[in-house]
Amino acid sequence: VKKCHVMQFAHVWSLILALQAFLYAGDADQPRPLQVTLYNFKEFEVELRWQDGSEDGRFSGTLPSMGSVSQQTFTGHVFKVINNNASPKLRTLATFTISGNRTKYFVPPDLNNSAIHRHPSYIAYLQANSADTFLERLTELQKRGGLDELSTLADEPKDSGTEGFSVTFYNFRSFPLELYFDDGSPTGKFTEQISPMKASESQSTYISHPFKLVRRDGERLELVQRFVMQHEIRHYVVEPETQDATHPEYLKFLDNREFAEKYFQSTGIHWTGPYPAVAPSLPLYAAGKSIGEHAHTVTLRPESRESDTASSVDLIALTGGFPEGPRVFLIRDVLSPAECEYIVSLAEPRLDVSKTGIDGRTSALRTSKTAFLEHNESLALAKIHRRFADILNITDHELSMAGEPLQVVRYEQGQQYQVHHDFTQLTQRLATLLVYLDEPSEGGGTSFPRAFGQVGMKVTPKRGSAILFYSQYPDGNLDEMALHAGMPVQQGVKRVCNLWLHSHADRHWSKEREEAQPTTVAESATKREEL
Repeated sequence: VKKCHVMQFAHVWSLILALQAFLYAGDADQPRPLQVTLYNFKEFEVELRWQDGSEDGRFSGTLPSMGSVSQQTFTGHVFKVINNNASPKLRTLATFTISGNRTKYFVPPDLNNSAIHRHPSYIAYLQANSADTFLERLTELQKRGGLDELSTLADEPKDSGTEGFSVTFYNFRSFPLELYFDDGSPTGKFTEQISPMKASESQSTYISHPFKLVRRDGERLELVQRFVMQHEIRHYVVEPETQDATHPEYLKFLDNREFAEKYFQSTGIHWTGPYPAVAPSLPLYAAGKSIGEHAHTVTLRPESRESDTASSVDLIALTGGFPEGPRVFLIRDVLSPAECEYIVSLAEPRLDVSKTGIDGRTSALRTSKTAFLEHNESLALAKIHRRFADILNITDHELSMAGEPLQVVRYEQGQQYQVHHDFTQLTQRLATLLVYLDEPSEGGGTSFPRAFGQVGMKVTPKRGSAILFYSQYPDGNLDEMALHAGMPVQQGVKRVCNLWLHSHADRHWSKEREEAQPTTVAESATKREEL
């Protein structure tokens, strides 16, 4: 009976609001109705009461635990959220005053309730709310004429890239397997070979994408297992045969899987990093507190810059880190026009077709040309790399150990690098410093489609300016939100250079790559015999 009365009250309240909206529809002086959404992140159901002047207010519905309801109302209306099971002093959980520029209101979780803080619904709310904050802040900055390098992806074509995540495939059989993306062709699209008892490179993929692992026997391919990607799964495993169920690599994986489950329970983030977990030994800058904030100022040593250039640069925050997006900063005037021209002049004669992956294969995902320059190739390059070390907050020695050669890339009209991650499980890239050497006339921005509740952001630095973003969290996990793309050049030529920094400087970065190189079939057989 009580439930029927509640439903009747809610129905009557909806009719009242609908009647108000109808009556005010033709009157320009009357307030317009607003559609708002109210969220409840408590572990129990609560009541919503409109403060109409009466002592208890008027009942206008319930908010389910971890749920939401849409409510039609008006600017200035006040609602209280009530817990009827609490003592009178604790009954009111929240009070909302409706404003014209806000559409979402929420009852926050208890501060000590970590389970709610990592609940997917709460994280999704924070990400959606960050989109509203981003748009408001961006509009405010652009009205003041600031941060014109930043925009949203709202007007860009949408694709599955906004849902991209990282997965790893494991081969616990005694023979190598070949990994194919199942694109509908007879064999599929080859991705890589996975050695026995080894893992693949991290793969950037999307929900419902199919992959298959096959065994090669001469020209014949035998299907071993096929997987269809699911958002809640990051590890896809070809289980061992009975005699290999106690193999050390498989037992290590089982520990990894248990660790990943506990990590997700405690953080709400999927563990996609290497196991055992090792935090980066090189520093990361703390995320900024608001978009456009000059979050950090870096002093440049005299030996890392020209005498007539600025003695410092600012790191301008473009996100606030998780759950808004990856840690991304804009750094203006990193290189002078003359330095940009110098780097281009060194790279142009060496340009070759761009490649992807540890094994350096060509891919339709990446259409450009690339050259690599060593850090100390010239006195001018050495000075530039000293400046990069200053900006990254590391020593010159650490940069020499953890920094890959400078990659210079040229994109002509129509060329791009589709959405991807810079990290893999096998090579521990911590940060990317991307400097624009030449701006195209149109297009060619760098996009982060998973930022701000998948509204996404696009960064188009001026010549000589840079983007710094991190591919890892401070605990060593890989940041899936660092998914990014070099957007198509629509007119002109785009040239950039990027420096990939690895997470440790105790040994040279190339050792990781040597250890991660795919094993040939012959090498696999030899290792199997030795084992």
